[in-house]
Amino acid sequence: MEDMQYIATKLRKLREEKGLTQEEVAKALNIAKSTLGNYEIGRRTPDLPMLTKLAEFYGVSLDYFRPNGHSPTPWWERDEPPSDIELWEFVQKHSNLKLMGDPLDEDAKHDILLFLRAAHEHIKQERKKKAAEAAKREGISQDHSEGSE
Repeated sequence: MEDMQYIATKLRKLREEKGLTQEEVAKALNIAKSTLGNYEIGRRTPDLPMLTKLAEFYGVSLDYFRPNGHSPTPWWERDEPPSDIELWEFVQKHSNLKLMGDPLDEDAKHDILLFLRAAHEHIKQERKKKAAEAAKREGISQDHSEGSE
């Protein structure tokens, strides 16, 4: 929810800095004025393709919409889940990805985003489980070594 409000504030700020009305921006992006208004008040969050269009329209990177800015550590090396923006950028930057020799359509890209998010969560859970098992073994080893002294 916090991210929604952050993006809303940023969108409104960008539009106002450019001296544009909601109607002008909505028309340029071929969306309803009410849709843009809902984005700007945080009632709705633009999906990633729309957020990309908004970023291009305003001349900013997708990083601009991240509350903590750009993380220097790639998402696949962090414990916290990747943001939708990070996953979307990953898929977009690897536009040479093909499925059975054909470029990915939007549905396939969406499926890849879902898979990456699920895979990240699965690996995170496996790491936690291994760490807990190692801690348990370590605790048992310490108990045995303390008892033998």
